[in-house]
Amino acid sequence: MKLYFMMGLPGERDEDIVAIANLADHVLELGRSVVPKARRGSISVSISVSVFIPKAATPFQWCPQLDYDDVKRRQKLLITSVRNRAVRVHYHDAETSLIEAALSRAGRDMTPVIIDAWRSGSRFDAWVEHFSLDNWKEAAAKNGIDLNELVHLPTSWTGACRGSM
Repeated sequence: MKLYFMMGLPGERDEDIVAIANLADHVLELGRSVVPKARRGSISVSISVSVFIPKAATPFQWCPQLDYDDVKRRQKLLITSVRNRAVRVHYHDAETSLIEAALSRAGRDMTPVIIDAWRSGSRFDAWVEHFSLDNWKEAAAKNGIDLNELVHLPTSWTGACRGSM
């Protein structure tokens, strides 16, 4: 069984992350209760958790993305909250989520950053083994863009995110 979640939505708390693990454990037990005893050993649950990325033209466009350290902390909390080894946890890389959020939030001013990152060797960045956050940070700095400020700070209008995060 596969379950898909998102972490870092506005208003999310640690209890919500622990609830993902509890739900996966519960789904595993439900699966075991309906599968014949001889086939129960093959049952597993896979959790896939993406990082929330604020997108333009959505109610969340003004919200900040979780910072890198908090993403890593919540991912660790999720892993340590799962009680059964038959529950596998997969999560999206925090570094690539930073770049995805920057690309989502930025406008035309990100074009030279993309070109400079490409000139520095950034290709096939969706594959972790090819991704270089340093290339992107250097390209952004060269073009006067602070990636962390761009994705982690709310924009001037924060009505959609008031009281969250």
